[in-house]
Amino acid sequence: MKYKQLLAMTSQLLKIVCESDKRFAETKKLNKVYDFYHEIKPFCDKLHHDIIVWEKNVLKWIEEKNPKYIFPMQIKNTAHHIEQLAIQSFYSETSVKRFKDIKESAEYVLKSVLQALEKQNEYLGK
Repeated sequence: MKYKQLLAMTSQLLKIVCESDKRFAETKKLNKVYDFYHEIKPFCDKLHHDIIVWEKNVLKWIEEKNPKYIFPMQIKNTAHHIEQLAIQSFYSETSVKRFKDIKESAEYVLKSVLQALEKQNEYLGK
């Protein structure tokens, strides 16, 4: 996978994490209920596919480029966390603390990947 594609996919997942956070806040505030088959499942099915592709490509990138402070287990956990966030953001019963902790963890790793990709690109560009 090319650098720009991996950068775009990582940015998109970071955006989804932010959107999930906003959805969760609205869901919690309004005690909103979503239709599982018309809203939750289609969104999560597409996201699941995107996460699998991202995870596979980031793990390959890590193997090839060996970026500092980014490890395969972090990527696997982050992929799982993003899916959890997306699903849990639709339910008002979700624990706020648990949601916040998972969100912060996912954001940290996604931002670390973005920084490493940008740093790698700067190095290659010189």
